[in-house]
Amino acid sequence: PTSYWRVAAQAAKQVIMQKINEAEKNSVYEKFKWREDTVLYWQISRVEWTHISVEIDWYLVPFWYKQRIKWELYKAWQRLSFYLEKVEMAWRWPKIVISRTSKELLVKLLEREIPEIADWDIEVKAYARDAWNRSKLAVVSNDPNIDPVWTCVWFKWSRINNVIDELWGERIDIIEFEENPAKLIAKTLQPAKISKVIIINPEWYEDEETWRFIKKRAAIFVEED
Repeated sequence: PTSYWRVAAQAAKQVIMQKINEAEKNSVYEKFKWREDTVLYWQISRVEWTHISVEIDWYLVPFWYKQRIKWELYKAWQRLSFYLEKVEMAWRWPKIVISRTSKELLVKLLEREIPEIADWDIEVKAYARDAWNRSKLAVVSNDPNIDPVWTCVWFKWSRINNVIDELWGERIDIIEFEENPAKLIAKTLQPAKISKVIIINPEWYEDEETWRFIKKRAAIFVEED
């Protein structure tokens, strides 16, 4: 309106810009929140020394150092699989955390490569990952006609090799799950010959989130050599 003074016009402009920024922030949050806990194939947009940005649907998302695989080389316009770990509403802009080191990324990639896992014919019961170095998974078959380990590996490691290549040569061990913790631990350490496994009584710790955190420990005895 022509009757507005300069101060009133400035105040109106600030309110309008604030509302537009709020709407854009909410739009970005809702756009990515439903993709949480998924793996998508995205492109690295910018590499500047230690700072790396990944372009996700025309938005630049920072790829933090702690979420990167050790020794992995990143180049601009390179396409990689990222795990969308967390989307949180922050003060200025939604916080989007993407990861290449998450153990969930390994399981999601296996689901993509192995249809039996995606269809729950084979279930991943336990898994651990030391990014770039080695990962271990314990699988069990829900179908008596399916061998879980062989199905995951397939002929000449054809299925698992795709996941290994995607994770920059990370070694992946797949074993058959055992309900007995001692037997499961012995299997995970193959081909080492285990003399004895002793499961130590769990220790209870107070945790801020759950207040009932169990620290599980085991003692494994091997031969001198």
